Amino acid sequence: MVIWSDANLQGWSICFVGTGFVNMTSFSVNPFWNWNDQASSYGTGCLDGIFYTNTNGWGQSQPFTMKTTGNFDGYAGHLPNDALSSIYITSDHSPNC
Repeated sequence: MVIWSDANLQGWSICFVGTGFVNMTSFSVNPFWNWNDQASSYGTGCLDGIFYTNTNGWGQSQPFTMKTTGNFDGYAGHLPNDALSSIYITSDHSPNC
């Protein structure tokens, strides 16, 4: 899975593999900028799970399935832009996807 800082799969990016729970506050581009409330788009790769607007799996949620891309734009069940704070990755379909 890749998360991008800008819409349409552009800007800074961070990659996650495997399953488990992620708080975006735990990941930084530099000492002054962490990933909390910075995500604008995503590509799920071989993973399924849930995006959340708050840390520790709280707040508004958006389920995701493997092999999808999109923008966090607040439409059609997507989280708003710059609102992603945590991710629960429930399934990794590698290497069969």
